Amino acid sequence: MPRSRAVGATAVLLLGIAFCFVMYWWQLRYRYAFHDATGNLYLAVPFAGLAAMVAGGMGRLAAALGWLVIAFLTGAAYIGNATSESSTASLVFVAPFIYGTLALSILFAIDHILRHRRRPAMSIELRSARTLTPAGRADLFNAAYEGYVMPFHIDEQQLAFMDDAFDLDLDASRVAFRDGEPVGLANLGLRGEDAWIGGVGVVSAARRSGVGEALMRGLHEQARERGFRRVWLEVIVENSGALALYEKLGYRTVRDVEVWSLPLAGSERTEAEDVLPDAAQARIQELRREREPWQRADETLVHYGDARGLVTGAGAAIYRKPGETVQLIQIAGDAEPLLRALRVLGPVSVLNLPEDDPAASALRELGAALRPTAPATSPPDGVRCSAPSTTRRS
Repeated sequence: MPRSRAVGATAVLLLGIAFCFVMYWWQLRYRYAFHDATGNLYLAVPFAGLAAMVAGGMGRLAAALGWLVIAFLTGAAYIGNATSESSTASLVFVAPFIYGTLALSILFAIDHILRHRRRPAMSIELRSARTLTPAGRADLFNAAYEGYVMPFHIDEQQLAFMDDAFDLDLDASRVAFRDGEPVGLANLGLRGEDAWIGGVGVVSAARRSGVGEALMRGLHEQARERGFRRVWLEVIVENSGALALYEKLGYRTVRDVEVWSLPLAGSERTEAEDVLPDAAQARIQELRREREPWQRADETLVHYGDARGLVTGAGAAIYRKPGETVQLIQIAGDAEPLLRALRVLGPVSVLNLPEDDPAASALRELGAALRPTAPATSPPDGVRCSAPSTTRRS
């Protein structure tokens, strides 16, 4: 069962039980009331039924309406039982079971029909990313990421930089066409035995129509044909639609990574010294505890002609400063003195830092802010893939 469904089902059940106990405590003021708290668990059964429907795939809106219906019927039963003088007042508790079951059945049926109704047949054709001009790819990239969790815009120059720095293979990357028009794209980076999903996006008019899944399966096929054993990707946890797709495709979370922003500081006293990036990298390789995410890997670093190094007696860092912001690429060892030195140069941005990295604690202590983050994952079908750090094994 996808994690999102399990969380939703658990929330429905726990909120239902809590509601029953709140009504129970209110009812204790009256003569005709349950005096055995365990009776509330019996009255929470309709909520358990709703939780099972959520686990089975009921949509959020239908689940919310169902919960409100059950809560209304159950609350009315508590009130009716407590305020009635009739000896048969307890029979009102039958209502949540009878009418609640009927209402949930109707909601589940409507939700299922709406979520699985036939969409107009669409012909989706996947082609190599080389079929588009650089300007066309940039325009499609921006259109496909319109309304994204973290909005951004790229031009041809920035896209060319990404292709180079992240080893994006245009022959393996895919573009989705519908009726001759590009409606989505998916980038695939290739290195050694590893591949990386360097962005998947669909234009707003074609979303929720299977284009994203078709693109992902197309990338998996390209990776398999080229003999790659692992596919990695990062996904922002707030992007629930993408997470659901990756879970469907068999991805699993490998680790959680974070995006940090450290404000500019006026002045700092540190022992950090400027060195050539090669010297800093050699020190980092000695101190590194685990593999770097794709965007911060050694293979990415070789593409940065403007990289700079910084070392202390107990740590090292490599960074860039293409503008006002300092982009921290790699860091290892005692991070605090290095971060203090870097934030004098400008606001510091750190992309996809593993949450258990010692630098994360140093950033937090220095007042850095977290931005929307991602987990890593990976899939089966002969290829192991990962997202924020999620992996799917064959």
